[in-house]
Amino acid sequence: EFKACVLDGDVTQAVVQSDLPKATQYSLPMLSNWGDMIAALQTGKCDMMIAPAIIMPNIAAHKLPLRYETLDKPLRVFGVVPVVGKGQKDLLNYLNSAITEFMSTPAYDAIMRKYEAQYPGALVRPTRGWEGQ
Repeated sequence: EFKACVLDGDVTQAVVQSDLPKATQYSLPMLSNWGDMIAALQTGKCDMMIAPAIIMPNIAAHKLPLRYETLDKPLRVFGVVPVVGKGQKDLLNYLNSAITEFMSTPAYDAIMRKYEAQYPGALVRPTRGWEGQ
């Protein structure tokens, strides 16, 4: 039996609930950050945490007395979404159109290549309509 550190209402909580149902949850408030989760690990309040691969090099650079495990395949892939106020459908449509248009530019590919090289396997590109599944 072990205790998993999660953030209230965050994907970390959803992953632990669905994939580690026997784990006890040590829940931090929604506005907590990765540093708060690491502090909970270091102080023994929890035994493990789930974090995106992209932050692992920064965490590992601090040489904390923690064991880092990486998976061959991600537990989950979540996209980042724009959040707008209720009733702001025009703004949401504008943002979605701008993002879709930007993703078809060479600038997007250049930015992604830079971070894919820096964080191999941490980023998953969305499929663009003309690329198929």
